[in-house]
Amino acid sequence: MSRPLADLPAEPAPPPGVTIRPLRPDDEDDLRLFHRIYDTAFRDTLDHDPLDFARWRELLPSYGKVWDEWFLAEVDGEPAGALQSSDQALERGSGWVRTLSVLPAYRRRGVGEALLRRAFAVYAAKGRTAAGLGVDLANPTAPVTLYRAVGLIEERWTDVYERSVSASRV
Repeated sequence: MSRPLADLPAEPAPPPGVTIRPLRPDDEDDLRLFHRIYDTAFRDTLDHDPLDFARWRELLPSYGKVWDEWFLAEVDGEPAGALQSSDQALERGSGWVRTLSVLPAYRRRGVGEALLRRAFAVYAAKGRTAAGLGVDLANPTAPVTLYRAVGLIEERWTDVYERSVSASRV
């Protein structure tokens, strides 16, 4: 899904009690918090492959270096969500949301929308012309409704089929 950033309205204030701040990548506690939110938020999805913090930390360099585009959200001072950007679309002049993670207790309370709107505003301030993300339609949290609400539209659909075949015994 994607949206142009040329017509991006001013970033609205987040809902009452919601604060969004950049991740501090040099702060181990911040990284641990980000990982905990991400891991917890995706546990109810079908294809989530949990990574312990140490393994996740090792993989960070492969996610890109756009640290000022990673955000943490709190609701009344409690951790609630995280957004991880990726540099995979920079050559097209686009910002890319790699993951949007909202803890179950804070879903449908404006946290995800506030995180996305902050990311879009940062992308636009850097001169990017569009923002995008991929979505798994099998995700039980049904994020497409949120994505459409912030102006993202479908660009293409990819159907993935999986079949399990037992190994033959020789």
